[in-house]
This record gives sequence, C-alpha cells and structure tokens, in this order.
Amino acid sequence: MSRVWSAFKSTSLVLVAGLQMMLCYTVALWAIGPLPLDTPCYVQSVSGESATLCKIDGGQRQLQFDLLREGKKVQSELSGPMALHAVRFSGLQPATAYTYMVRAAGVADAPEYRGSFRTAPADDRAAVRFTAVGDSGNLPWWYNFHKQGIGRVAHVLSWTHEPMQWEIARWIAAQDPHFFLHLGDIVYWPDLYDAYGEAFFRPFEPVLNKAPIYMLLGNHDLPTDGQSPPFERIFHHPDPGQVASPQRTYSFAFGSVRVVVFDVATSAWRSASMLGWLEKALADATEPWLIVAIHRPCFSVYRDEDPDLRDQLWPLLHKFGVDLVLSGDDHHYARFLPNPDPTSPIQVIAGGGGKKLYRLDEKDPRLVPGRSKSVWSFLSVEAKGLQLHCRAMSSSEAVIDGWTLDRRTGELGPGVQRGRRARILRLRR
Repeated sequence: MSRVWSAFKSTSLVLVAGLQMMLCYTVALWAIGPLPLDTPCYVQSVSGESATLCKIDGGQRQLQFDLLREGKKVQSELSGPMALHAVRFSGLQPATAYTYMVRAAGVADAPEYRGSFRTAPADDRAAVRFTAVGDSGNLPWWYNFHKQGIGRVAHVLSWTHEPMQWEIARWIAAQDPHFFLHLGDIVYWPDLYDAYGEAFFRPFEPVLNKAPIYMLLGNHDLPTDGQSPPFERIFHHPDPGQVASPQRTYSFAFGSVRVVVFDVATSAWRSASMLGWLEKALADATEPWLIVAIHRPCFSVYRDEDPDLRDQLWPLLHKFGVDLVLSGDDHHYARFLPNPDPTSPIQVIAGGGGKKLYRLDEKDPRLVPGRSKSVWSFLSVEAKGLQLHCRAMSSSEAVIDGWTLDRRTGELGPGVQRGRRARILRLRR
C-alpha cells in the first residue's frame, strides 16, 4: 500500500509541476503579446514587362529585393525600413521565368525568402494557366487567444486543427499556375490585421512561392466597425482599377486573358460611377478571353438571390460578351448553363476553399446536370489560343467537372467588341 501511495504522490507532483509550468508559460505569452504580422514574399500585378514584389515584415526592417533570371541577378532594390513593402520591377521580358530573393539589408547571415514567377506572354497563342477559389478564410480554434500571444506557438499547435484551406493550397500549387485568383472571404476575422497571417499567408505559402496572386474582397473581409479594411493595405493591384474603392475593383491582362475584378461586397457597385467604370473596362478589353470575378454570384442554388446582381449586373456582363463569371460566397462548386441564350456568360461558383460547406439544389434546371457538388474544390483554367479549358478539382486533385469553350469556328456573339473581335479573327487565320 505504501508503494502505491508513493507512486501516487510522485505522479501528482509531476502533474502539478507540469501544470505550473504550463501556467507560467501561458502568463509569459500573455505578457509578451502577439507576434506582429510577418509574411512570405508575395508577387502581384505581373505583366509582360513588370511585377510588384511585396512583403509584410514584422521587424519593420530595410529589405533588399534581388531579381534573378537563369540564376543571374538582373535587378536589385532596397525598401524600407517599414512594415509594408511593395517594390515594382520594370523592364522585364515577356513569358520569362524569374526568381527572387528577399533579405534584411546589411545583416550578415540574414535568412532569405525565395520564390519565383513567370511574366505574361506577348503572344495570344501562348498558354495561360490560372486557378481560382473563394471562401478559404478558416481559422483554428486557438486563434481566439491570438491577443494573448498564443500565435507565437502556432507551428506547435497546427497539428490540433489544420483547416481545409491548407489542403486546397497544396492542390493549387501542384497545378503550377501562372497566377492565382482569390474570389473573396479571405479571413473571416476582418477587424484583425494580423489574422491574414494564419488565415491566408501561412496556408497559401506554397502558392505564393510560385505564382502571382490577385485578390477579391469578400463580405467577410469588411470590418464590422465600418473602417477601411486591412485588405486595402496588404494587397497591391494595378492602377487602372483604383476608382471608387482603391485596391478593390481593378482589371488586369495576362496574355490572351483579361480579368475584371469587380467589388460587389457593398452596395457601392450600384452607383453610376462604378457601373460606368465597369462598362468602360469591358468595352475596352481586347483580349480574346474576358472573365469577370465577383464575390457574390448573380444566381444561387443555395440562398435567395440578390435581384440587383441578377437583373442589373448580369445583363451588363451579357451585353459585353463576357465568357466566364467567377464567384464565391456559396461554399460549394456549381456551374450554370448559359442564360438567357448560348452567347451568355457561364457562371461558376467556386466557393469550396475551406470553410464549412453549403448544401445546394443539384436538380435546379439552371445547372449543368450532374456537375455541381458540395465539396471542397477549386477551379483550374487554361487558355490555349482560341480554346479555354476549365476543370473543377476536388480532393486528391480529382476532376469533378470539365468543359471547353471553343472559338476556333462559328459566329462571334454580338457582345464581342471590336478590339476582341480583331484579335480572335487574327488567331483564326
């Protein structure tokens, strides 16, 4: 009996000592507070001749950005000291692979951040490959204690809860896209600037290391206090899109593909100035393929539709011959039939980025039969001349849907404007 009692006392002492250590460690984390946001390098606004390299540096240091081609340094820039770095490199060559190195300036043996990207091609026949998904901003349970400094042991706690967006990011990186398009709802904790680290930058690092990113604001990325969202400080988009909502609505081209990112997260999109900007952006597009990204879909098989998106925005997109309308907000994958006629855009909802999935009415007659599913997934798109190949991919890169838009023959719809029409006909020769 004495041996049992001795063993019990020894075990109790060990447990008490362990609890005391945990308590002391927790108090120490609380006293130190959260880590400042520190991200990998991320690339934005890539054209055939330029690119912007960005980094959020928790130490607010001066950073050196080195750009290399075929292993040789071609440009170098200093930035800072500051927290938000954005360095624009110009004079680049189209359709060329570049690598970069970022490190603290003037610090011996400073750790380096490395990555790569490819500039846009100048030839419309060159392949352009991109991926798109929305609604990825899941956060682990322990982020509720972020302000108490628990984020300092995030790497230790990751095993307790790895949100699905980590898997999605790995699948996307495996596609080796030329760029990545996020369809909104990045963080789901919009009042916290630091939440972008755990919700986006850590899980999507495999994508950031090899492809430029283009971001769309979602309704859950808007702060509850009505202030300007951290989104606008973190991401850097092309100048032509900075109209009524800087860093939210913009347009960019990558080879034969033009993408118009239009912010519908607030009611501001209904204004005459925003709709006027959109009409001009669509009318001025000359690229053979025209794609519009909006967070909330014009049509839904999950919830009540926004009548303004359906009855006001959709006819405008049809009028200008948009090929694809990509959106998130509904947490599933859905592909709609062209509506109201075969020349209409195809709406795709790619909201399976990691949050809890939503049910959908798979028997809705507006859907392509048998192709829409409530699964975590993303969309992969590849433009090859006058063919646009689209695949929806779920777990283990399984293809759940695939189709091709073909412009090699046939009449062009009335919405295809003069500049686009000329480039399409040139490719047909």
